[in-house]
Amino acid sequence: MYKRAEADFLLYCLRRETDGAESSEWFDLDWEVVYHLAVRQGVAPLLSQRLSALKGHHIPDHIEKRLKDEYVQSAARSFILQQEAAGIFSAFAEKGIPVIALKGIDLAERVYDDPALRPMSDLDLMVKKEDLSAAWNLLESLGYQKSRETILQGEHHHLPQMVRGGSFPVEIHWSISRKPLPYQVDSESLWGRARGLDFFGTQPFVFSPEDLLLHLCIHASNHMFDCELRHLFDIRETLRRFIPEFDWKAFVARAWEWEAAKAVYVALRLAEDLTGAAVPDDVMLHLCPEDFRGEFLESARDQIFRDKNELPHGMSEIAEEGSLWRKVRLALRRVFLSPRELAAEYGLIEGSAWVYLYYPVRVFDLLRRNGRIFRQLLRHGRERLVLPDAARIQALRKWLLSAREN
Repeated sequence: MYKRAEADFLLYCLRRETDGAESSEWFDLDWEVVYHLAVRQGVAPLLSQRLSALKGHHIPDHIEKRLKDEYVQSAARSFILQQEAAGIFSAFAEKGIPVIALKGIDLAERVYDDPALRPMSDLDLMVKKEDLSAAWNLLESLGYQKSRETILQGEHHHLPQMVRGGSFPVEIHWSISRKPLPYQVDSESLWGRARGLDFFGTQPFVFSPEDLLLHLCIHASNHMFDCELRHLFDIRETLRRFIPEFDWKAFVARAWEWEAAKAVYVALRLAEDLTGAAVPDDVMLHLCPEDFRGEFLESARDQIFRDKNELPHGMSEIAEEGSLWRKVRLALRRVFLSPRELAAEYGLIEGSAWVYLYYPVRVFDLLRRNGRIFRQLLRHGRERLVLPDAARIQALRKWLLSAREN
């Protein structure tokens, strides 16, 4: 679980865009925790920018420098990804395949004042379902192939991730909703409302402002709001950018039509509470489900700030495995992250040889923090191990999945 003071300081800085009085409670913080929390939550570049406008913040120089390094690295990744995306959009246009730019690449271009403030690690695209095969073949012709690490479970809404040496991964979507969440998204109408975007000499499509915000809210609700702060700041920045032209009546009607009002309401409440996003009161009133309870919001907030890479994140799944061997095998997958995940965990440069030296460090860290719980899990299974938030998360899940009933 996160440290409350460090999380509060992070939110305090991110919500402020100008200098102001500083509380004395910020003087006794674990600055390593602040740094790693910002990296894990995908807001390190944004925090670096905010700190440049906040005088007298008393953050140690080495922490401030590391945050600036995160900003510089994000700027470099954004530039490279924009060039790669432009090449892909051009190739799609030549083949006559319409494509919508999703999430990060769209937000960095249309919403954020500086693309570096919105960290990106892959390229998400949406094509019509009848164009999936053609889109896949086109990417293969460009040198992309299915990622070995990609495992899709159940009914998904995108094809397996495709990778190419030296390039960012690409995911091809045909919908913005995934099962078991009960959203009834009309993909055809999304295409009808999409608009063109001038993007480095190409013109992919992007969602209308209302559809973009709905998508961001739905995306945040995936895995019961097990998302990052950056996803909530995406909501805040989208509102800031499009508020003069936003059609709130159409937005609310579409949320209920898609049976996504519960997820949209919680996502907007979180964005209001944690990022200071501005949503009209009457909009929240019309979105609020009759069976909403405050504990759902608390559970969603806890999901966001939970340490995503600690073993307890996957404890219940490990406990459900039948044999000891299966428990061990799944636990090993949780411990030995991919090099990219490990680099993000410890703030390392992706692709550096130093990343591999941190595998023993991760093992030591996990054993130090979770060794006792892990031993109990292997020996006794789920009946002897009760996760503190398991019941509340299950209640949130049950409520979200009951959207059809309201």
